[in-house]
Amino acid sequence: MNSNLNTKTSIFYRCFILLILIFQLTQKVSANDKYLGEFVLQQDKIWVELLSNGNEVDEYVELYRDEWSVALVDSSFTKKVRIDLYTNKIYQAAISGSEVEIYNVMSPVDSSVRGYTASRVTYASLDDSAATPTYRDGTQTLGYIWYSATLPSGYEDYNAGIGFYSSVWPLLNKPLQSLQIGLPGIWVRPDNNGVEEDLCPEGTLASNWSERSGNHFQDVFQTMEGGSGYWINNRFQTNQPKFSINGTSQCYDYEISTPGWPFFYSSAPLDDDKMGLAQLSNRVLIPPDAMTFEGNPNGEFIGYTWMSLPLDEPSYLGEFIQKEGDEWVQLDKNGEEISQFQEVARDAWSVYLNDDDSGVSVQLDLWTEEIYQYPSNQLQDKALLYNVARPLDRSVGGDVVDRVIFTSAENDASQINTPTGDNSWTLFVNTENFKGPLAYYIPDSWSRIAEEFDYEFDIGKGLDAKMAVPDSTSGAMEFNTVPHFEGSDNDGNQYRKIPALYFPIDDNDRSVIVRDVKLYSKSALYDDLSSGESGADLVDGSFANAGVTLDLFTASVDYKFSDSSISGINETATPTVFDDGISWGLKWNNSEVSPAGRLPQYFKYENGEYQAISMDDVPEETGLFDKTFIAKTKGDSYSAPELGAWVSPGPIENTTYTVQLNDGSTVDYKWYRFIDQPAFQQFSFSEEKKAHLQAFIEKMHKEWSIDKDYMAAPTEGELVSIDENLIVTPPAGMEYGYVPIVVYHGYEQ
Repeated sequence: MNSNLNTKTSIFYRCFILLILIFQLTQKVSANDKYLGEFVLQQDKIWVELLSNGNEVDEYVELYRDEWSVALVDSSFTKKVRIDLYTNKIYQAAISGSEVEIYNVMSPVDSSVRGYTASRVTYASLDDSAATPTYRDGTQTLGYIWYSATLPSGYEDYNAGIGFYSSVWPLLNKPLQSLQIGLPGIWVRPDNNGVEEDLCPEGTLASNWSERSGNHFQDVFQTMEGGSGYWINNRFQTNQPKFSINGTSQCYDYEISTPGWPFFYSSAPLDDDKMGLAQLSNRVLIPPDAMTFEGNPNGEFIGYTWMSLPLDEPSYLGEFIQKEGDEWVQLDKNGEEISQFQEVARDAWSVYLNDDDSGVSVQLDLWTEEIYQYPSNQLQDKALLYNVARPLDRSVGGDVVDRVIFTSAENDASQINTPTGDNSWTLFVNTENFKGPLAYYIPDSWSRIAEEFDYEFDIGKGLDAKMAVPDSTSGAMEFNTVPHFEGSDNDGNQYRKIPALYFPIDDNDRSVIVRDVKLYSKSALYDDLSSGESGADLVDGSFANAGVTLDLFTASVDYKFSDSSISGINETATPTVFDDGISWGLKWNNSEVSPAGRLPQYFKYENGEYQAISMDDVPEETGLFDKTFIAKTKGDSYSAPELGAWVSPGPIENTTYTVQLNDGSTVDYKWYRFIDQPAFQQFSFSEEKKAHLQAFIEKMHKEWSIDKDYMAAPTEGELVSIDENLIVTPPAGMEYGYVPIVVYHGYEQ
């Protein structure tokens, strides 16, 4: 009996397994009944075409690849095939004939063709449009959510600083590959309004950007940027944003993001002569992969302000410029007019100027390289006024000298390579656990473009000499690069899916992401610091009660994919100004397309554009629901070389200190005397200048603590905290005048 039972059980079991196999087979056939075949890369540049039954149709040689296509030729050289992963079509042509469509692409392995990752492409007939959704990475710019400001009366004087508060929150539920979105930030550029020559010399990257040439490249000549966000080239990323500094001093030839490294484009440090950001704080680390935040912020604010400080003496004081005919003007180092003159004579080496109103005359003597002042027509009573820092040409009698830059009579002009102003643009940060100056751009890093390209027009035009553009009060949240999937329904309608992008919302369905935008004049801090820094006490550094708060305005966003505009997002989340004009963000409108706090994720192509739709309106056959975006992977490490500016003169000791950040990465750092940090070593500073800077910073470290208020507190909202592990304490004996410089950022070595 047991034997019969076992036999029956065995038969039943076999039948059950057979039924499962039959069911799976029918399901497979049903799921793939549109599948006709595939092109497969078998080895280097050798492809084969296989039918759905596995039979080989032909062998092909790869001819070329471009951004979206792979072109093949058959083994007999009678026909060409082009697999186009942008149109999702496969085309065929005779060697000398025109292309015709032959198949629809069903499923490419990857859309990155030029990246040599597409190695297998399945296809269906032209009648079957239900293909597996195609992934598009690295090509999509969705747009800018932006604000601007109404300028107050007398705004021209508010050009020494700009700051605001920006919200910090997890825009994503996980870090994604090929995505770059900056949370709200600002751009600061030098005030060169009205220049009549190009600011970017030939040979710089931006000089090739013809679309920027209309205002002589003012927008891309020099900038200070930065803020919180997600960047494609971040090596170590969580779902939380990071905070980064950034600036470009040479028409985007390179960018300077930390004391030693560029803006994520490479894990290699900047060349010694390209550095420019100096570590100012002795209490916080600035890692090359950006600064992490503590915990899980969700709408708290970080405050930051770019403020011009006179941390060093300028190497020039101003210039005399010939305007038209015999008319000359004297300008100070910031380009402000001091006096007007008439040219009365020239000889072989001098230009003679006279101001009838004041009764003062000036001799620009390019032989002695000195500038003299004397009463009108009484040259015998001349007195030394300035030293010449840079004439444009020695040929005075030839009428070619039209600009003479001067320094003080005490300065040795022979030691001046490039005349440089004293604007030390300093980043102040306000968070719950760190407040105060973080770092600053060395003025010489702005002025060196004139020397690098032998382009004297740029002397006095950089951020070392010029104050900020008074109207640089716009800010934006930049959707730089956002991947998406494409799919179609049975009727051929096109759909797209982007990652879920989240925003913090309050009880009134608002996302307040910027507040308290302020401009500052020199009276906020510059003037007091300039007059008091040489005394026994340093001013306290606070500008909390200074500045003017701006009234903001905004408008709808021009959202778009690279090939089509997008509608419907503004109706879901409307850019709006709140709190009587001092804050800005999005107002959520109880839309059926997407819940409050999340941008629309699905779009349908209709009437020449992609329209935002709800998930319920996406047909299942598009295949979009099951598609997940590629998670970001860990990148390579940043490591400083043991040579050049990193070791000469080098850290004060060989001890390496290590911390682990909350993104899982490890940071190694060493302590340098402030003036010995790598960024300074490219400049031929005199010993006197280095001693002056070192003494200044030692006083700052003693008197400017990290728990006092420098910026005014936000009018509403809580402050975010930076990662506690970024906050360090100087070792004994190095409490003042020493700074921590990151030499490694990666995963455990």
